[in-house]
Amino acid sequence: MNKIKRELKDFLEFKTNYKFIQKELTQKDGCIYCNNEILQDSER
Repeated sequence: MNKIKRELKDFLEFKTNYKFIQKELTQKDGCIYCNNEILQDSER
């Protein structure tokens, strides 16, 4: 039981410290890029 409580405590601590970072999307010439990597091409 102590192991489960410790794992839950560790998970909740991780969850509160986790930060999601939204990456910047850019659109050029009908194509969508994320960090200079093509995500969507206008011809496809």
